[in-house]
Amino acid sequence: MCAPRAELCTNNAVSRCDESGGWAPPAACPEARPLCSKTGEPRCVGVVDLIVGATHAAARFADGSVRSWGTNDAARLGDAHTEQTEESEQTEQTERTEQTEEGAESAATVDTEITAGFASFALGSRHGCGVNDDGAVMCWGANDFGQLGTGDLVSHEKPVAVSGLADVAERKVGANHSCARTGGGELWCWGKNDRGQLGRGTLGVSSAARVAGIADAEQLGVGEAFACARTRAGLVLCWGAGDRGQLGGGRTSDANSPVVIVW
Repeated sequence: MCAPRAELCTNNAVSRCDESGGWAPPAACPEARPLCSKTGEPRCVGVVDLIVGATHAAARFADGSVRSWGTNDAARLGDAHTEQTEESEQTEQTERTEQTEEGAESAATVDTEITAGFASFALGSRHGCGVNDDGAVMCWGANDFGQLGTGDLVSHEKPVAVSGLADVAERKVGANHSCARTGGGELWCWGKNDRGQLGRGTLGVSSAARVAGIADAEQLGVGEAFACARTRAGLVLCWGAGDRGQLGGGRTSDANSPVVIVW
């Protein structure tokens, strides 16, 4: 016996409990909610968030799981199930060249249960980061500039925790760096820093480091190689690449620490 109107979702098909307490034959999940949830109540879930990177994209479903598609070099899709055989190792470079010329390298969708539970996520050029329900930041993909915040330069297929961060309210991702805002208003960044985009000199770091001079941030924004923040007092400060006027106030030079925009 089942509770009337209850749903059971398996293999992307849902069975509903009828008024007599029996399960009706399963039917495919509707187009707008095409997948069975991987956490919580078994139900069909749909896309609630869509993020696009340089040559890859990802969708977050209502249960917190994420599916990615597009270019998958440096494990940017977070495909923890990829297996590489000796034969594939020998032909990998040839296939990569052919697929790149066709513009369709690693175009298959990748479903990774390891990403379940993300409340939000963002994609950079070759990496991604998400915040789970506990306020912890998890990143995956390329890590040649320390953009995963793991304290090393090792790329990771599976999302790994950014060390030293908790109570994260907002996270943003640039091309090769990442930043986060805590609930208390602190800003932390890590990764590539050739243009001052970490807000602390021009030395790159592979672990989260405080952005100097801001302790009351209300909002954070990150571009390709720069970042901006809005404070509780209403000030807007920016840092990083400024050659195209990204830092505002008529400035066209880089800034390796936050500067207030004068309107």
